[in-house]
Amino acid sequence: MRGARLDAFILDRRLGGGGMGEVYRALHEPSGRFVALKLLTGKGRAQRQRLRRSVRLEAEALARLSHPGVVAVLDRGVVDTHADRELVPGAPWLAIEFCEGGHLQLEQIDNWKHLRALIVDLLRVLSHIHARGILHGDLKPANILFDEKPNGQHRRPKIADFGLARLFAAGGADYSSIAGTPLYMAPEQIRNDWRQMGPPTDLYGLACVIWRLLTGLSPHGIEATDIHSTLFGHLHWNPCELEPRFDVPDTLESWLTRSLQKRAADRFVCAADALAQLPQMKTPRYRESVPVPSLSEDVIPSTQIVWSPDRTGVAYGGLIDTVWPLPEVDSTEHIVVPPRPPSGIRPCPNRPCPMAENWRLEWSIGSRPLLGPGLGLLSLRSLPPLGRSDLKDRMWDLLRRVAADRKPRWIRLEGQGGVGTSHMVRWLTERALELGAAQVWRVNPHHGAAGLVESLIDLLRCRDLDGEDLTEHLEKHLPSIRSADREALKICLESGDDSDRSFHALIWQVLRGFTQQRPLILAFDDLAQQADVLELVDLIFDRAALRPLPILVVIATSSKELESTPILNRQLQMVERMAEGFVHHLAPLSAVAIRAVLDQLIHLDTSLSERVVASSGGRPLFAVHLVSDWLERGLLEPSPEGLRLKPGVEAKVPANLEELFTVRIELILGDESEAAMLALEVAACERPGFAEGDWIFCCGRLGLELRTEWLDLLVNAALLKVRDDGFRFAHRLLSDCLQNRAERAGRRSAIHGAWAACKRSLDARNNPEHAESMGRHLLAAGAYAEAIHWLQRACQSAQIRNDHHRALDLLSLADEAAHQLAIPPSDPVRLKIGYDRLNHLDLWAGPEAMLEALEPLLLLEEEVGPTAMRKALWNARGVVAERKAHLDEADRWYARAQQETEDPRWLGMINSNRAWSAYFRAKLPQAQVLFQTAWENVRGHQNTDGLQISVLQGLSLAHLFSSDRSTAESWQRQLIEGFGSDSGADRLLRVASVRANFLRLDEEHEQAVNLLLDVIRLCRRRGIAENRMRRVEIQLTWSRLSMKPDLRSEQILRKHIQRRDPLLMQGATTGLVLQAIQLEDSEEARSHLQTLSHLLDTQEYREVEAAPVLDRARILCRSADLKELLRRLSLRLCPTAPAPTP
Repeated sequence: MRGARLDAFILDRRLGGGGMGEVYRALHEPSGRFVALKLLTGKGRAQRQRLRRSVRLEAEALARLSHPGVVAVLDRGVVDTHADRELVPGAPWLAIEFCEGGHLQLEQIDNWKHLRALIVDLLRVLSHIHARGILHGDLKPANILFDEKPNGQHRRPKIADFGLARLFAAGGADYSSIAGTPLYMAPEQIRNDWRQMGPPTDLYGLACVIWRLLTGLSPHGIEATDIHSTLFGHLHWNPCELEPRFDVPDTLESWLTRSLQKRAADRFVCAADALAQLPQMKTPRYRESVPVPSLSEDVIPSTQIVWSPDRTGVAYGGLIDTVWPLPEVDSTEHIVVPPRPPSGIRPCPNRPCPMAENWRLEWSIGSRPLLGPGLGLLSLRSLPPLGRSDLKDRMWDLLRRVAADRKPRWIRLEGQGGVGTSHMVRWLTERALELGAAQVWRVNPHHGAAGLVESLIDLLRCRDLDGEDLTEHLEKHLPSIRSADREALKICLESGDDSDRSFHALIWQVLRGFTQQRPLILAFDDLAQQADVLELVDLIFDRAALRPLPILVVIATSSKELESTPILNRQLQMVERMAEGFVHHLAPLSAVAIRAVLDQLIHLDTSLSERVVASSGGRPLFAVHLVSDWLERGLLEPSPEGLRLKPGVEAKVPANLEELFTVRIELILGDESEAAMLALEVAACERPGFAEGDWIFCCGRLGLELRTEWLDLLVNAALLKVRDDGFRFAHRLLSDCLQNRAERAGRRSAIHGAWAACKRSLDARNNPEHAESMGRHLLAAGAYAEAIHWLQRACQSAQIRNDHHRALDLLSLADEAAHQLAIPPSDPVRLKIGYDRLNHLDLWAGPEAMLEALEPLLLLEEEVGPTAMRKALWNARGVVAERKAHLDEADRWYARAQQETEDPRWLGMINSNRAWSAYFRAKLPQAQVLFQTAWENVRGHQNTDGLQISVLQGLSLAHLFSSDRSTAESWQRQLIEGFGSDSGADRLLRVASVRANFLRLDEEHEQAVNLLLDVIRLCRRRGIAENRMRRVEIQLTWSRLSMKPDLRSEQILRKHIQRRDPLLMQGATTGLVLQAIQLEDSEEARSHLQTLSHLLDTQEYREVEAAPVLDRARILCRSADLKELLRRLSLRLCPTAPAPTP
């Protein structure tokens, strides 16, 4: 094989063999540099699909890493048919950094100073690897290399051989076989329990390496024995007593014991935690020199084993092509008793590392230029985190504050496509993981409507589990959550439904457990696909006053996206007002920064680098893809100064990313590129990804030529990515470019028509997600009338799920379709869309948003005429006026709406609205009359249950606070008998509110607390909007404070005062008065009473139900003047309210 030529490399000598093939030292002729070249050599081995795939995965894993402690991947390729005959055509090869210093040897480490330096370096490398989601899986002395020959000084190690590396958050095919080196395998590796694999797995292997460096033995006292005993020891034997060859700290053994725990959850969580606990040399521990074997004498340590699912094992390395069955590792038959008894040393504490003061690392990231063409390797590499230091400082400071006071905050990064918003989010998440500063949950934007639930499945590592297996998994990993909530979470995970707000409440509980020890970064982008995540963020911020979670929400948005989705933009602004944070607008990178990015990725000569920088416009993505295109076209050649254009070659610079992506696809697909581009246009019109079968259906309907091999070629070129249900484009800009191309050619409408036909064939009528997708495709196809129908169907489904944001988005699309049909604004179709928007805004937004939506309808007031929509319009005006606390104006609009209809259901709704308006002005006799009229309107009518409950609630309360107890109890009895067992959580909320008022007046506060707590928990599980429960939350605090002072209740009340809602402010201030009286703090009580008096002077609303609370405070109060003030304010709230029982 010596002298064989492979592309630009000449094989020099064999360095060894590993699990993936043979490794040779090879000379890269153009640069004169030696590399380690890894390739498959035997014909049979080259044909093994698993090994070929592993070489590709190793290249991709190494390409994601940029650390001086990781061997650099320099090039990759496939042996072509014209190569030397010793090489197998089609066999993949990988060129990596050549390390002249060889691998780690026991005799190289002879004192604690050198060993500690080695451990520190390796832990830092592992923290970098794990932060990118990669598990090495095969740490051992043979895979720890040095780039220098021994010189007596400490040398920096490099971790090599990522042939068994995996993404530890993934499952499925990545874990279809058991792989590793037996002497260094963690228990979860041996059991192939991928759900437990992660950073602790590599930390276990590292501890085994350290133990052997110290003693020459395994942690279980094994020198060289059979594989069965070795594996059994990892699973069942505790470490024996440490007998090191040289002085080490007394605490080192407990540190190693922590890393060698059998359960991954009992080890250090991450490398940063292990580094923080690494003991200093304080107390010498002298040991007489112990004779130890050389590491090279052992067979097992250098042997790498891979077991396939059929439990047949193939060992590579020391025992080439030897096959044996996988042992039954839990069997005790023929097990050798460990030669040394367990030490009994207790493991050191497992504490999180301290929060780093700044994000800068103690080590530098070296340049990793590519050597040759790379065959697409450049596009796989992560952009280095250069520039924007001020922004990084600001982001890190906010994360430190979240960790310090454990309160949630947010960051929003906004910019044009390609300037690096998503890259900055990735930088923060990776750096936080690397330094152990936070956990990370990045919500995947490519799962579409199921993005939140799919991302939670990945977070909990429960993919492919269901039934009892899922129940057991959740019980094991979420012990702090109540069993009923775990069951509800299980149902959501199995069904894949994440639209209900109850799911958000369950996620909140999951995150509460995840954030016990360190903060969490919740990162997401592509808001159009992840609007439901904003609902979760809203819930996190809403509960922050009472039970804050240390969560930093990081959002990447594009300016174009926010401009095109005003409703989404409004929701984002509303959420951001609830907590501290900042918005940063990312400008294009400077020329210096772009040049530095290129220098980190690939070595270009000066003139070519300047040309790329000038063409990029400050967009690193453009620069990288431009160079990738030139590499793939073979336009570049090496030179002493770096890669340059070949003589006589004039490389055209595309004008924009769209043209650049087109050029790259043409290169990849060759003569078939035009047909492929047409088929890819079809795929791009389905967001956020496409299923292969659906894509084939649509292309066939359009009569397009199709080859599924195109997908594999684009995946290999990193332009497509594989997802569970199909494919997605690696860059959203690529998808946008293809859609724009179809639009300019006039093909986009036909493409969307084909997708609509596809959704129709998938039974869109019974699938809300398909109904929405069909409506959107029909709108884009120009079938506007049909689009309105399907969009309204999808809107109804969203309303059932309490997903008001999605409903508003769908109504906006329906209104756009109506506008395209030139339907006049006064037409019932347009008016219904407008009125439905008002209803959703009433439940989701607030009076300002409702008023904005109402304004265009007001212009039509004279055109509408005496139709059903006219009464709806005036009723909506009354609702808006009432929400803005303009109650007299609301009465006038309700009266006008009442004159326009004889429909009893509409009359019932209007009379109910008027009655509640009177009730909250303490006009209880008027309220009683209106409620009674409303009851007569709706009683016995179908589909009015919700309205009937509202009316019965009003009748009960209006008579109760008029001191007509017997009548009130009669109405309450009717309410409970009719709806007390209703399964609707929002209806039970109304029933419980009435019942709690009776209990409070009877001094049954503990019973009231239990009742309200149960119904609030139910409402949160069922997804009732938080604003529907706020008054009930305040009622709960009244009952708690009536029994004793309660700091938690006080926090809730102060939170509600900040909402600026008249009823909430009055109710919360009343509760604070009661708390101050309970604490006998007269000055505090007087201050709150003055605030309440001012509120009553300036507001028309009256929180009628708070009057007995003031009466209760008056009973407890010892100050005569305060008693009088309490009495007067109670009468102002409700002059007829009954006094509580003394």
